[in-house]
Amino acid sequence: MIRMAPFFLFALLASLSASPISPDAHEGARASIQAEIDALPEHGGTVFIPAGRYVLDGMLHINRSHVALKGEPGTVLVLADNVKQPNLLIGSDAKRPTEADLIRDIHISRIELDGNKDAQDSEFHPTKPWLRNNTIDIRTVDDLTIENVNAHNARSGGIVASWECERITIRNSQFHHNFFDGIALYASRHILVSDFLCYANNAAGLSLDNRLKDITFANGHIYDNQNVGIFARDCDGLYFRNLVIRGNGSFGSFLAHTTYPKGHDKEGEIIPHTGIRNSHFSNCSFIDNDNNALWLLSNPDLSNGNSVMGCSFSGNTAPSIRTEESGMLHSSGNMIIAENPAEVSTEAAE
Repeated sequence: MIRMAPFFLFALLASLSASPISPDAHEGARASIQAEIDALPEHGGTVFIPAGRYVLDGMLHINRSHVALKGEPGTVLVLADNVKQPNLLIGSDAKRPTEADLIRDIHISRIELDGNKDAQDSEFHPTKPWLRNNTIDIRTVDDLTIENVNAHNARSGGIVASWECERITIRNSQFHHNFFDGIALYASRHILVSDFLCYANNAAGLSLDNRLKDITFANGHIYDNQNVGIFARDCDGLYFRNLVIRGNGSFGSFLAHTTYPKGHDKEGEIIPHTGIRNSHFSNCSFIDNDNNALWLLSNPDLSNGNSVMGCSFSGNTAPSIRTEESGMLHSSGNMIIAENPAEVSTEAAE
């Protein structure tokens, strides 16, 4: 069942008597959209946002199940100056969400989200600092679909999922020019990201960490990120298929285990069971990355069952595939087009 917001219907049907909210208004747009989300019936429904530029004086928050938020070409949600919140929070805003906070069946489509990062002086929410200025922040959500979304210019990350999310599909979307990562996934499982662009982020294109399991990236371009194309650790079952990983600033992909942080009584020691396991690159192209195209910095006890198959390597400035011990990364059918002898690696040729 579809329920449209009254003020949005006014924009389409001039016969309604209520005053419409101007898309370019600096006040009122967020409150009006939020009111429509909150007013959906118990079984849920859809809030439609017509084309226009909507300035948000705070975050939109979907904290109930069975909600769709749909725009159309030209629908832009931009964070106002000095707000320091996500554009859109999906799920709990609690510091430590629990299973009781879980929401399900959310659909976001055809929306551009602009985090207005140059006008935010911090990446932290002013009263709930555990929330960051991500354009989309997802916390304790199952069965979420995001499609045809353009998430950019955030003071923190483009899109971030954490706190035991499950069954997320992201497709036909782009994540770029964010202060940190384009896509960041933590402590979640069963996620598919396909037909995507992830580029020109200051840190990583993809940042994957903290007990991730069964995550697939397919048919995407990860390029021109200032630090690394793909950063991953403490993951089991990462699948990278048909990706172009090009022109990233430190490495094409950097995979590792986790160590105890500074200040911990075991500072610098390896945290058990935090390596990269059962993860696979297939039919990917690593082109013109600074340093190694693919570096697995770990050991066989922590990181095993990984492979790189049918991939091509060209123009990277250090050996294409690097591991700390031989046999850690199973290789088959790869092609190295080496402009520099240093690019050749024995791992890639095995």
